[in-house]
Amino acid sequence: MIATEIIPELNDATSRLLREIGRFSSHGFNTSIPGAEWNAGQIAEHILLTDIFIFRVLQGDVEFAGRLPNEKVRLIKDMFLEAGGKMKEEDIAVPSDSLKDPVTILQKISRERHDIIQYLNAIEEDSLCISYSHPHLGTLTVTEWIWFIVYHSEWCTGQLKLIETDD
Repeated sequence: MIATEIIPELNDATSRLLREIGRFSSHGFNTSIPGAEWNAGQIAEHILLTDIFIFRVLQGDVEFAGRLPNEKVRLIKDMFLEAGGKMKEEDIAVPSDSLKDPVTILQKISRERHDIIQYLNAIEEDSLCISYSHPHLGTLTVTEWIWFIVYHSEWCTGQLKLIETDD
């Protein structure tokens, strides 16, 4: 079952992400950063929106993959961890300009990740998620989408670490 391999990695990435979000006050979370496209609150909202979108993809139409379920994991990892900050965020998860509460976003990300993990525990086989094709990676398997969440979390956690808090 794919869940036994991926869930610990997802839990670790989530813990690191939530710790990083938790260090911000409401003011610091919403303070614009000179030269940065998004503040900490917008990065966190982007993560939440991405998780919600991917969970919907996972629950959408699937079919037999006809290939290894982790074939594109290295491409996903390279896309995030070796992108050097040159990655273009997709329009599906653009955060709003509204003020954000770090505690509320933290709780929502926690809840969404919990729901994803519960879903993974119920999956008996790895399938190709055909309801959405990623613009750079194509159609991904359940395994690949979960690794996408893990590496996306790591990327965004790194971006949050670069932001000074006001405390």
